[in-house]
Amino acid sequence: MSSAYSHLPNSDFDLESDDLSMNLVGPSRDAPTLQSSHTPLLSVIAPATLPEGYEFETIVGNARYMVTVPPGGVEIGQKFEVPLPSRMVASAATIAIPVGHWRDSLFGCFSHGPCHPHLWTGLCCGLLAAGQVIRRLKLTAWGKPGSVGQTEIAFKVIFMALVVYLTIYIGLYLVLLALAPNAQVPTNAYMAIFYIRSIWHYLYMIALTIVLFNLRGYVRRKYAIPGSETEDCCCSCWCPCLVATQLMRHTTDYDTYPSLCCSETGLPKHAPEIV
Repeated sequence: MSSAYSHLPNSDFDLESDDLSMNLVGPSRDAPTLQSSHTPLLSVIAPATLPEGYEFETIVGNARYMVTVPPGGVEIGQKFEVPLPSRMVASAATIAIPVGHWRDSLFGCFSHGPCHPHLWTGLCCGLLAAGQVIRRLKLTAWGKPGSVGQTEIAFKVIFMALVVYLTIYIGLYLVLLALAPNAQVPTNAYMAIFYIRSIWHYLYMIALTIVLFNLRGYVRRKYAIPGSETEDCCCSCWCPCLVATQLMRHTTDYDTYPSLCCSETGLPKHAPEIV
């Protein structure tokens, strides 16, 4: 029986051993490398109505990325895609800060109970409460962005200003007690000290209003919270204690980290930073 396969001459497989080895190992160094033009995309659902260019963190599995809102902005609940960031945000403990809305209302100061430290800090000393929020956000003593040197000493400046205010205010009050007239008609010295003390207090309230106005506006813009400068001004002027306590609650999670009165941030040392 003749075979169905014919013998092929060696000339048909005239490959040199070097060529065969090259083909088995891989492509030549001079061969062009094909690169994919496809860019990985990250699908994100907007947590709030955000303007274009706004940056916020998103979590994918155990990884955290910083996402920038595309041109035109996004509406709350809108699904959009952005190029997958090349770097992850450092994986450390963080405090979840609400975006697009306040954590609670202006009148939520009793949400953690009537004996909560943040409540009494805000009610008894609004400037100290504002200083703690300023320290958390790394702002200047006036509640505005500034250099590292300005932000590092901001709380100390506020605390010293508060000490000076209380020292002079209480001192003038003691002088009034010493000059208290026995008759129904007060003396000129008594009235002079009385007006000086009143003006000193009004100057303190004006400074507190300016700090809270700047601070509230900064928090609104940073976390894309709807509102206006008119609202910030009215709330800071007429409800400074409520504004201070709302800012304290918004910039931390008191269900996780306890409130402290005697602390630059109003939080324990192990609480993570938000900036």
